[in-house]
Amino acid sequence: MSRPPVGLSASGVEVWIDDHPVLHDISLEVPAGNIVGLVGPNGSGKSTLLRSVVGALRPRRGTITVDGRATGSMSTRERARQIAFVPQEVDLPADMLVHEYVALGRLPYSSPWSMGRSGDRAAVGRALRSVGMAEHAYSAVDHLSGGERRRVALARGLAQDCGVLVLDEPTNHLDIRHQLDLLTFLRTVGTTVLVSLHDLDLAARHCDSIYVLNDGRIPAHGEAVSALDPAVVAEVFGVSAHWAVNFATGRTHLVFEPGPPAQPAPDPTRPTMENR
Repeated sequence: MSRPPVGLSASGVEVWIDDHPVLHDISLEVPAGNIVGLVGPNGSGKSTLLRSVVGALRPRRGTITVDGRATGSMSTRERARQIAFVPQEVDLPADMLVHEYVALGRLPYSSPWSMGRSGDRAAVGRALRSVGMAEHAYSAVDHLSGGERRRVALARGLAQDCGVLVLDEPTNHLDIRHQLDLLTFLRTVGTTVLVSLHDLDLAARHCDSIYVLNDGRIPAHGEAVSALDPAVVAEVFGVSAHWAVNFATGRTHLVFEPGPPAQPAPDPTRPTMENR
């Protein structure tokens, strides 16, 4: 990425779909250069929020800004030069080669008939190399595996060369090695990243801060240990969780157990209300 990272913020965002409220008074901050995670159960509104951030949905109320400028005042092309979006599901045209698809990320900077300039080709090459797909540049996209398709979609977002990169579940269809590689790679991209993730432990490990979304609201946010406090995880995700140290690596991980958190056993030496 050659464009410097910029900050992203949302304030009081409310989104309705088909006359029903989906997001309620959402505010968040993504500082320039940070990786901020968005987590929540299915149906919590994560994809709706990301689509609103990138301009695919228009909020009923509230403001979204990039580098201090309201995105609602930008043209589609201007916004595409500021924010690159990689959605959760990407339909790659079957009749395209990989490098042709990734080159679509350069459209905000040129007319279709002026594509193929040396700068565009260089950006496409960098993006493909960064996701480990350079050797597939001349492969047909319909010959790719699900994980390879995810990496090519990310390459298109990188080729767009924006100050903000928004990713909706980028680890879908990736095996664990490529999940770890991708999230580690995001730290090296040099841009601001807002990413939704299903895996809470991966989010805790790779994000500078985390926003928890539930029923269209944000009940918790901050660094992982506070945003993913066991009480929050129990309330939002319905599972028992605790933080534990991996003694082999020294890293702290979020460990889960099925069902609600167990209640502590009563202390027989402590008086109860009945025997005080």
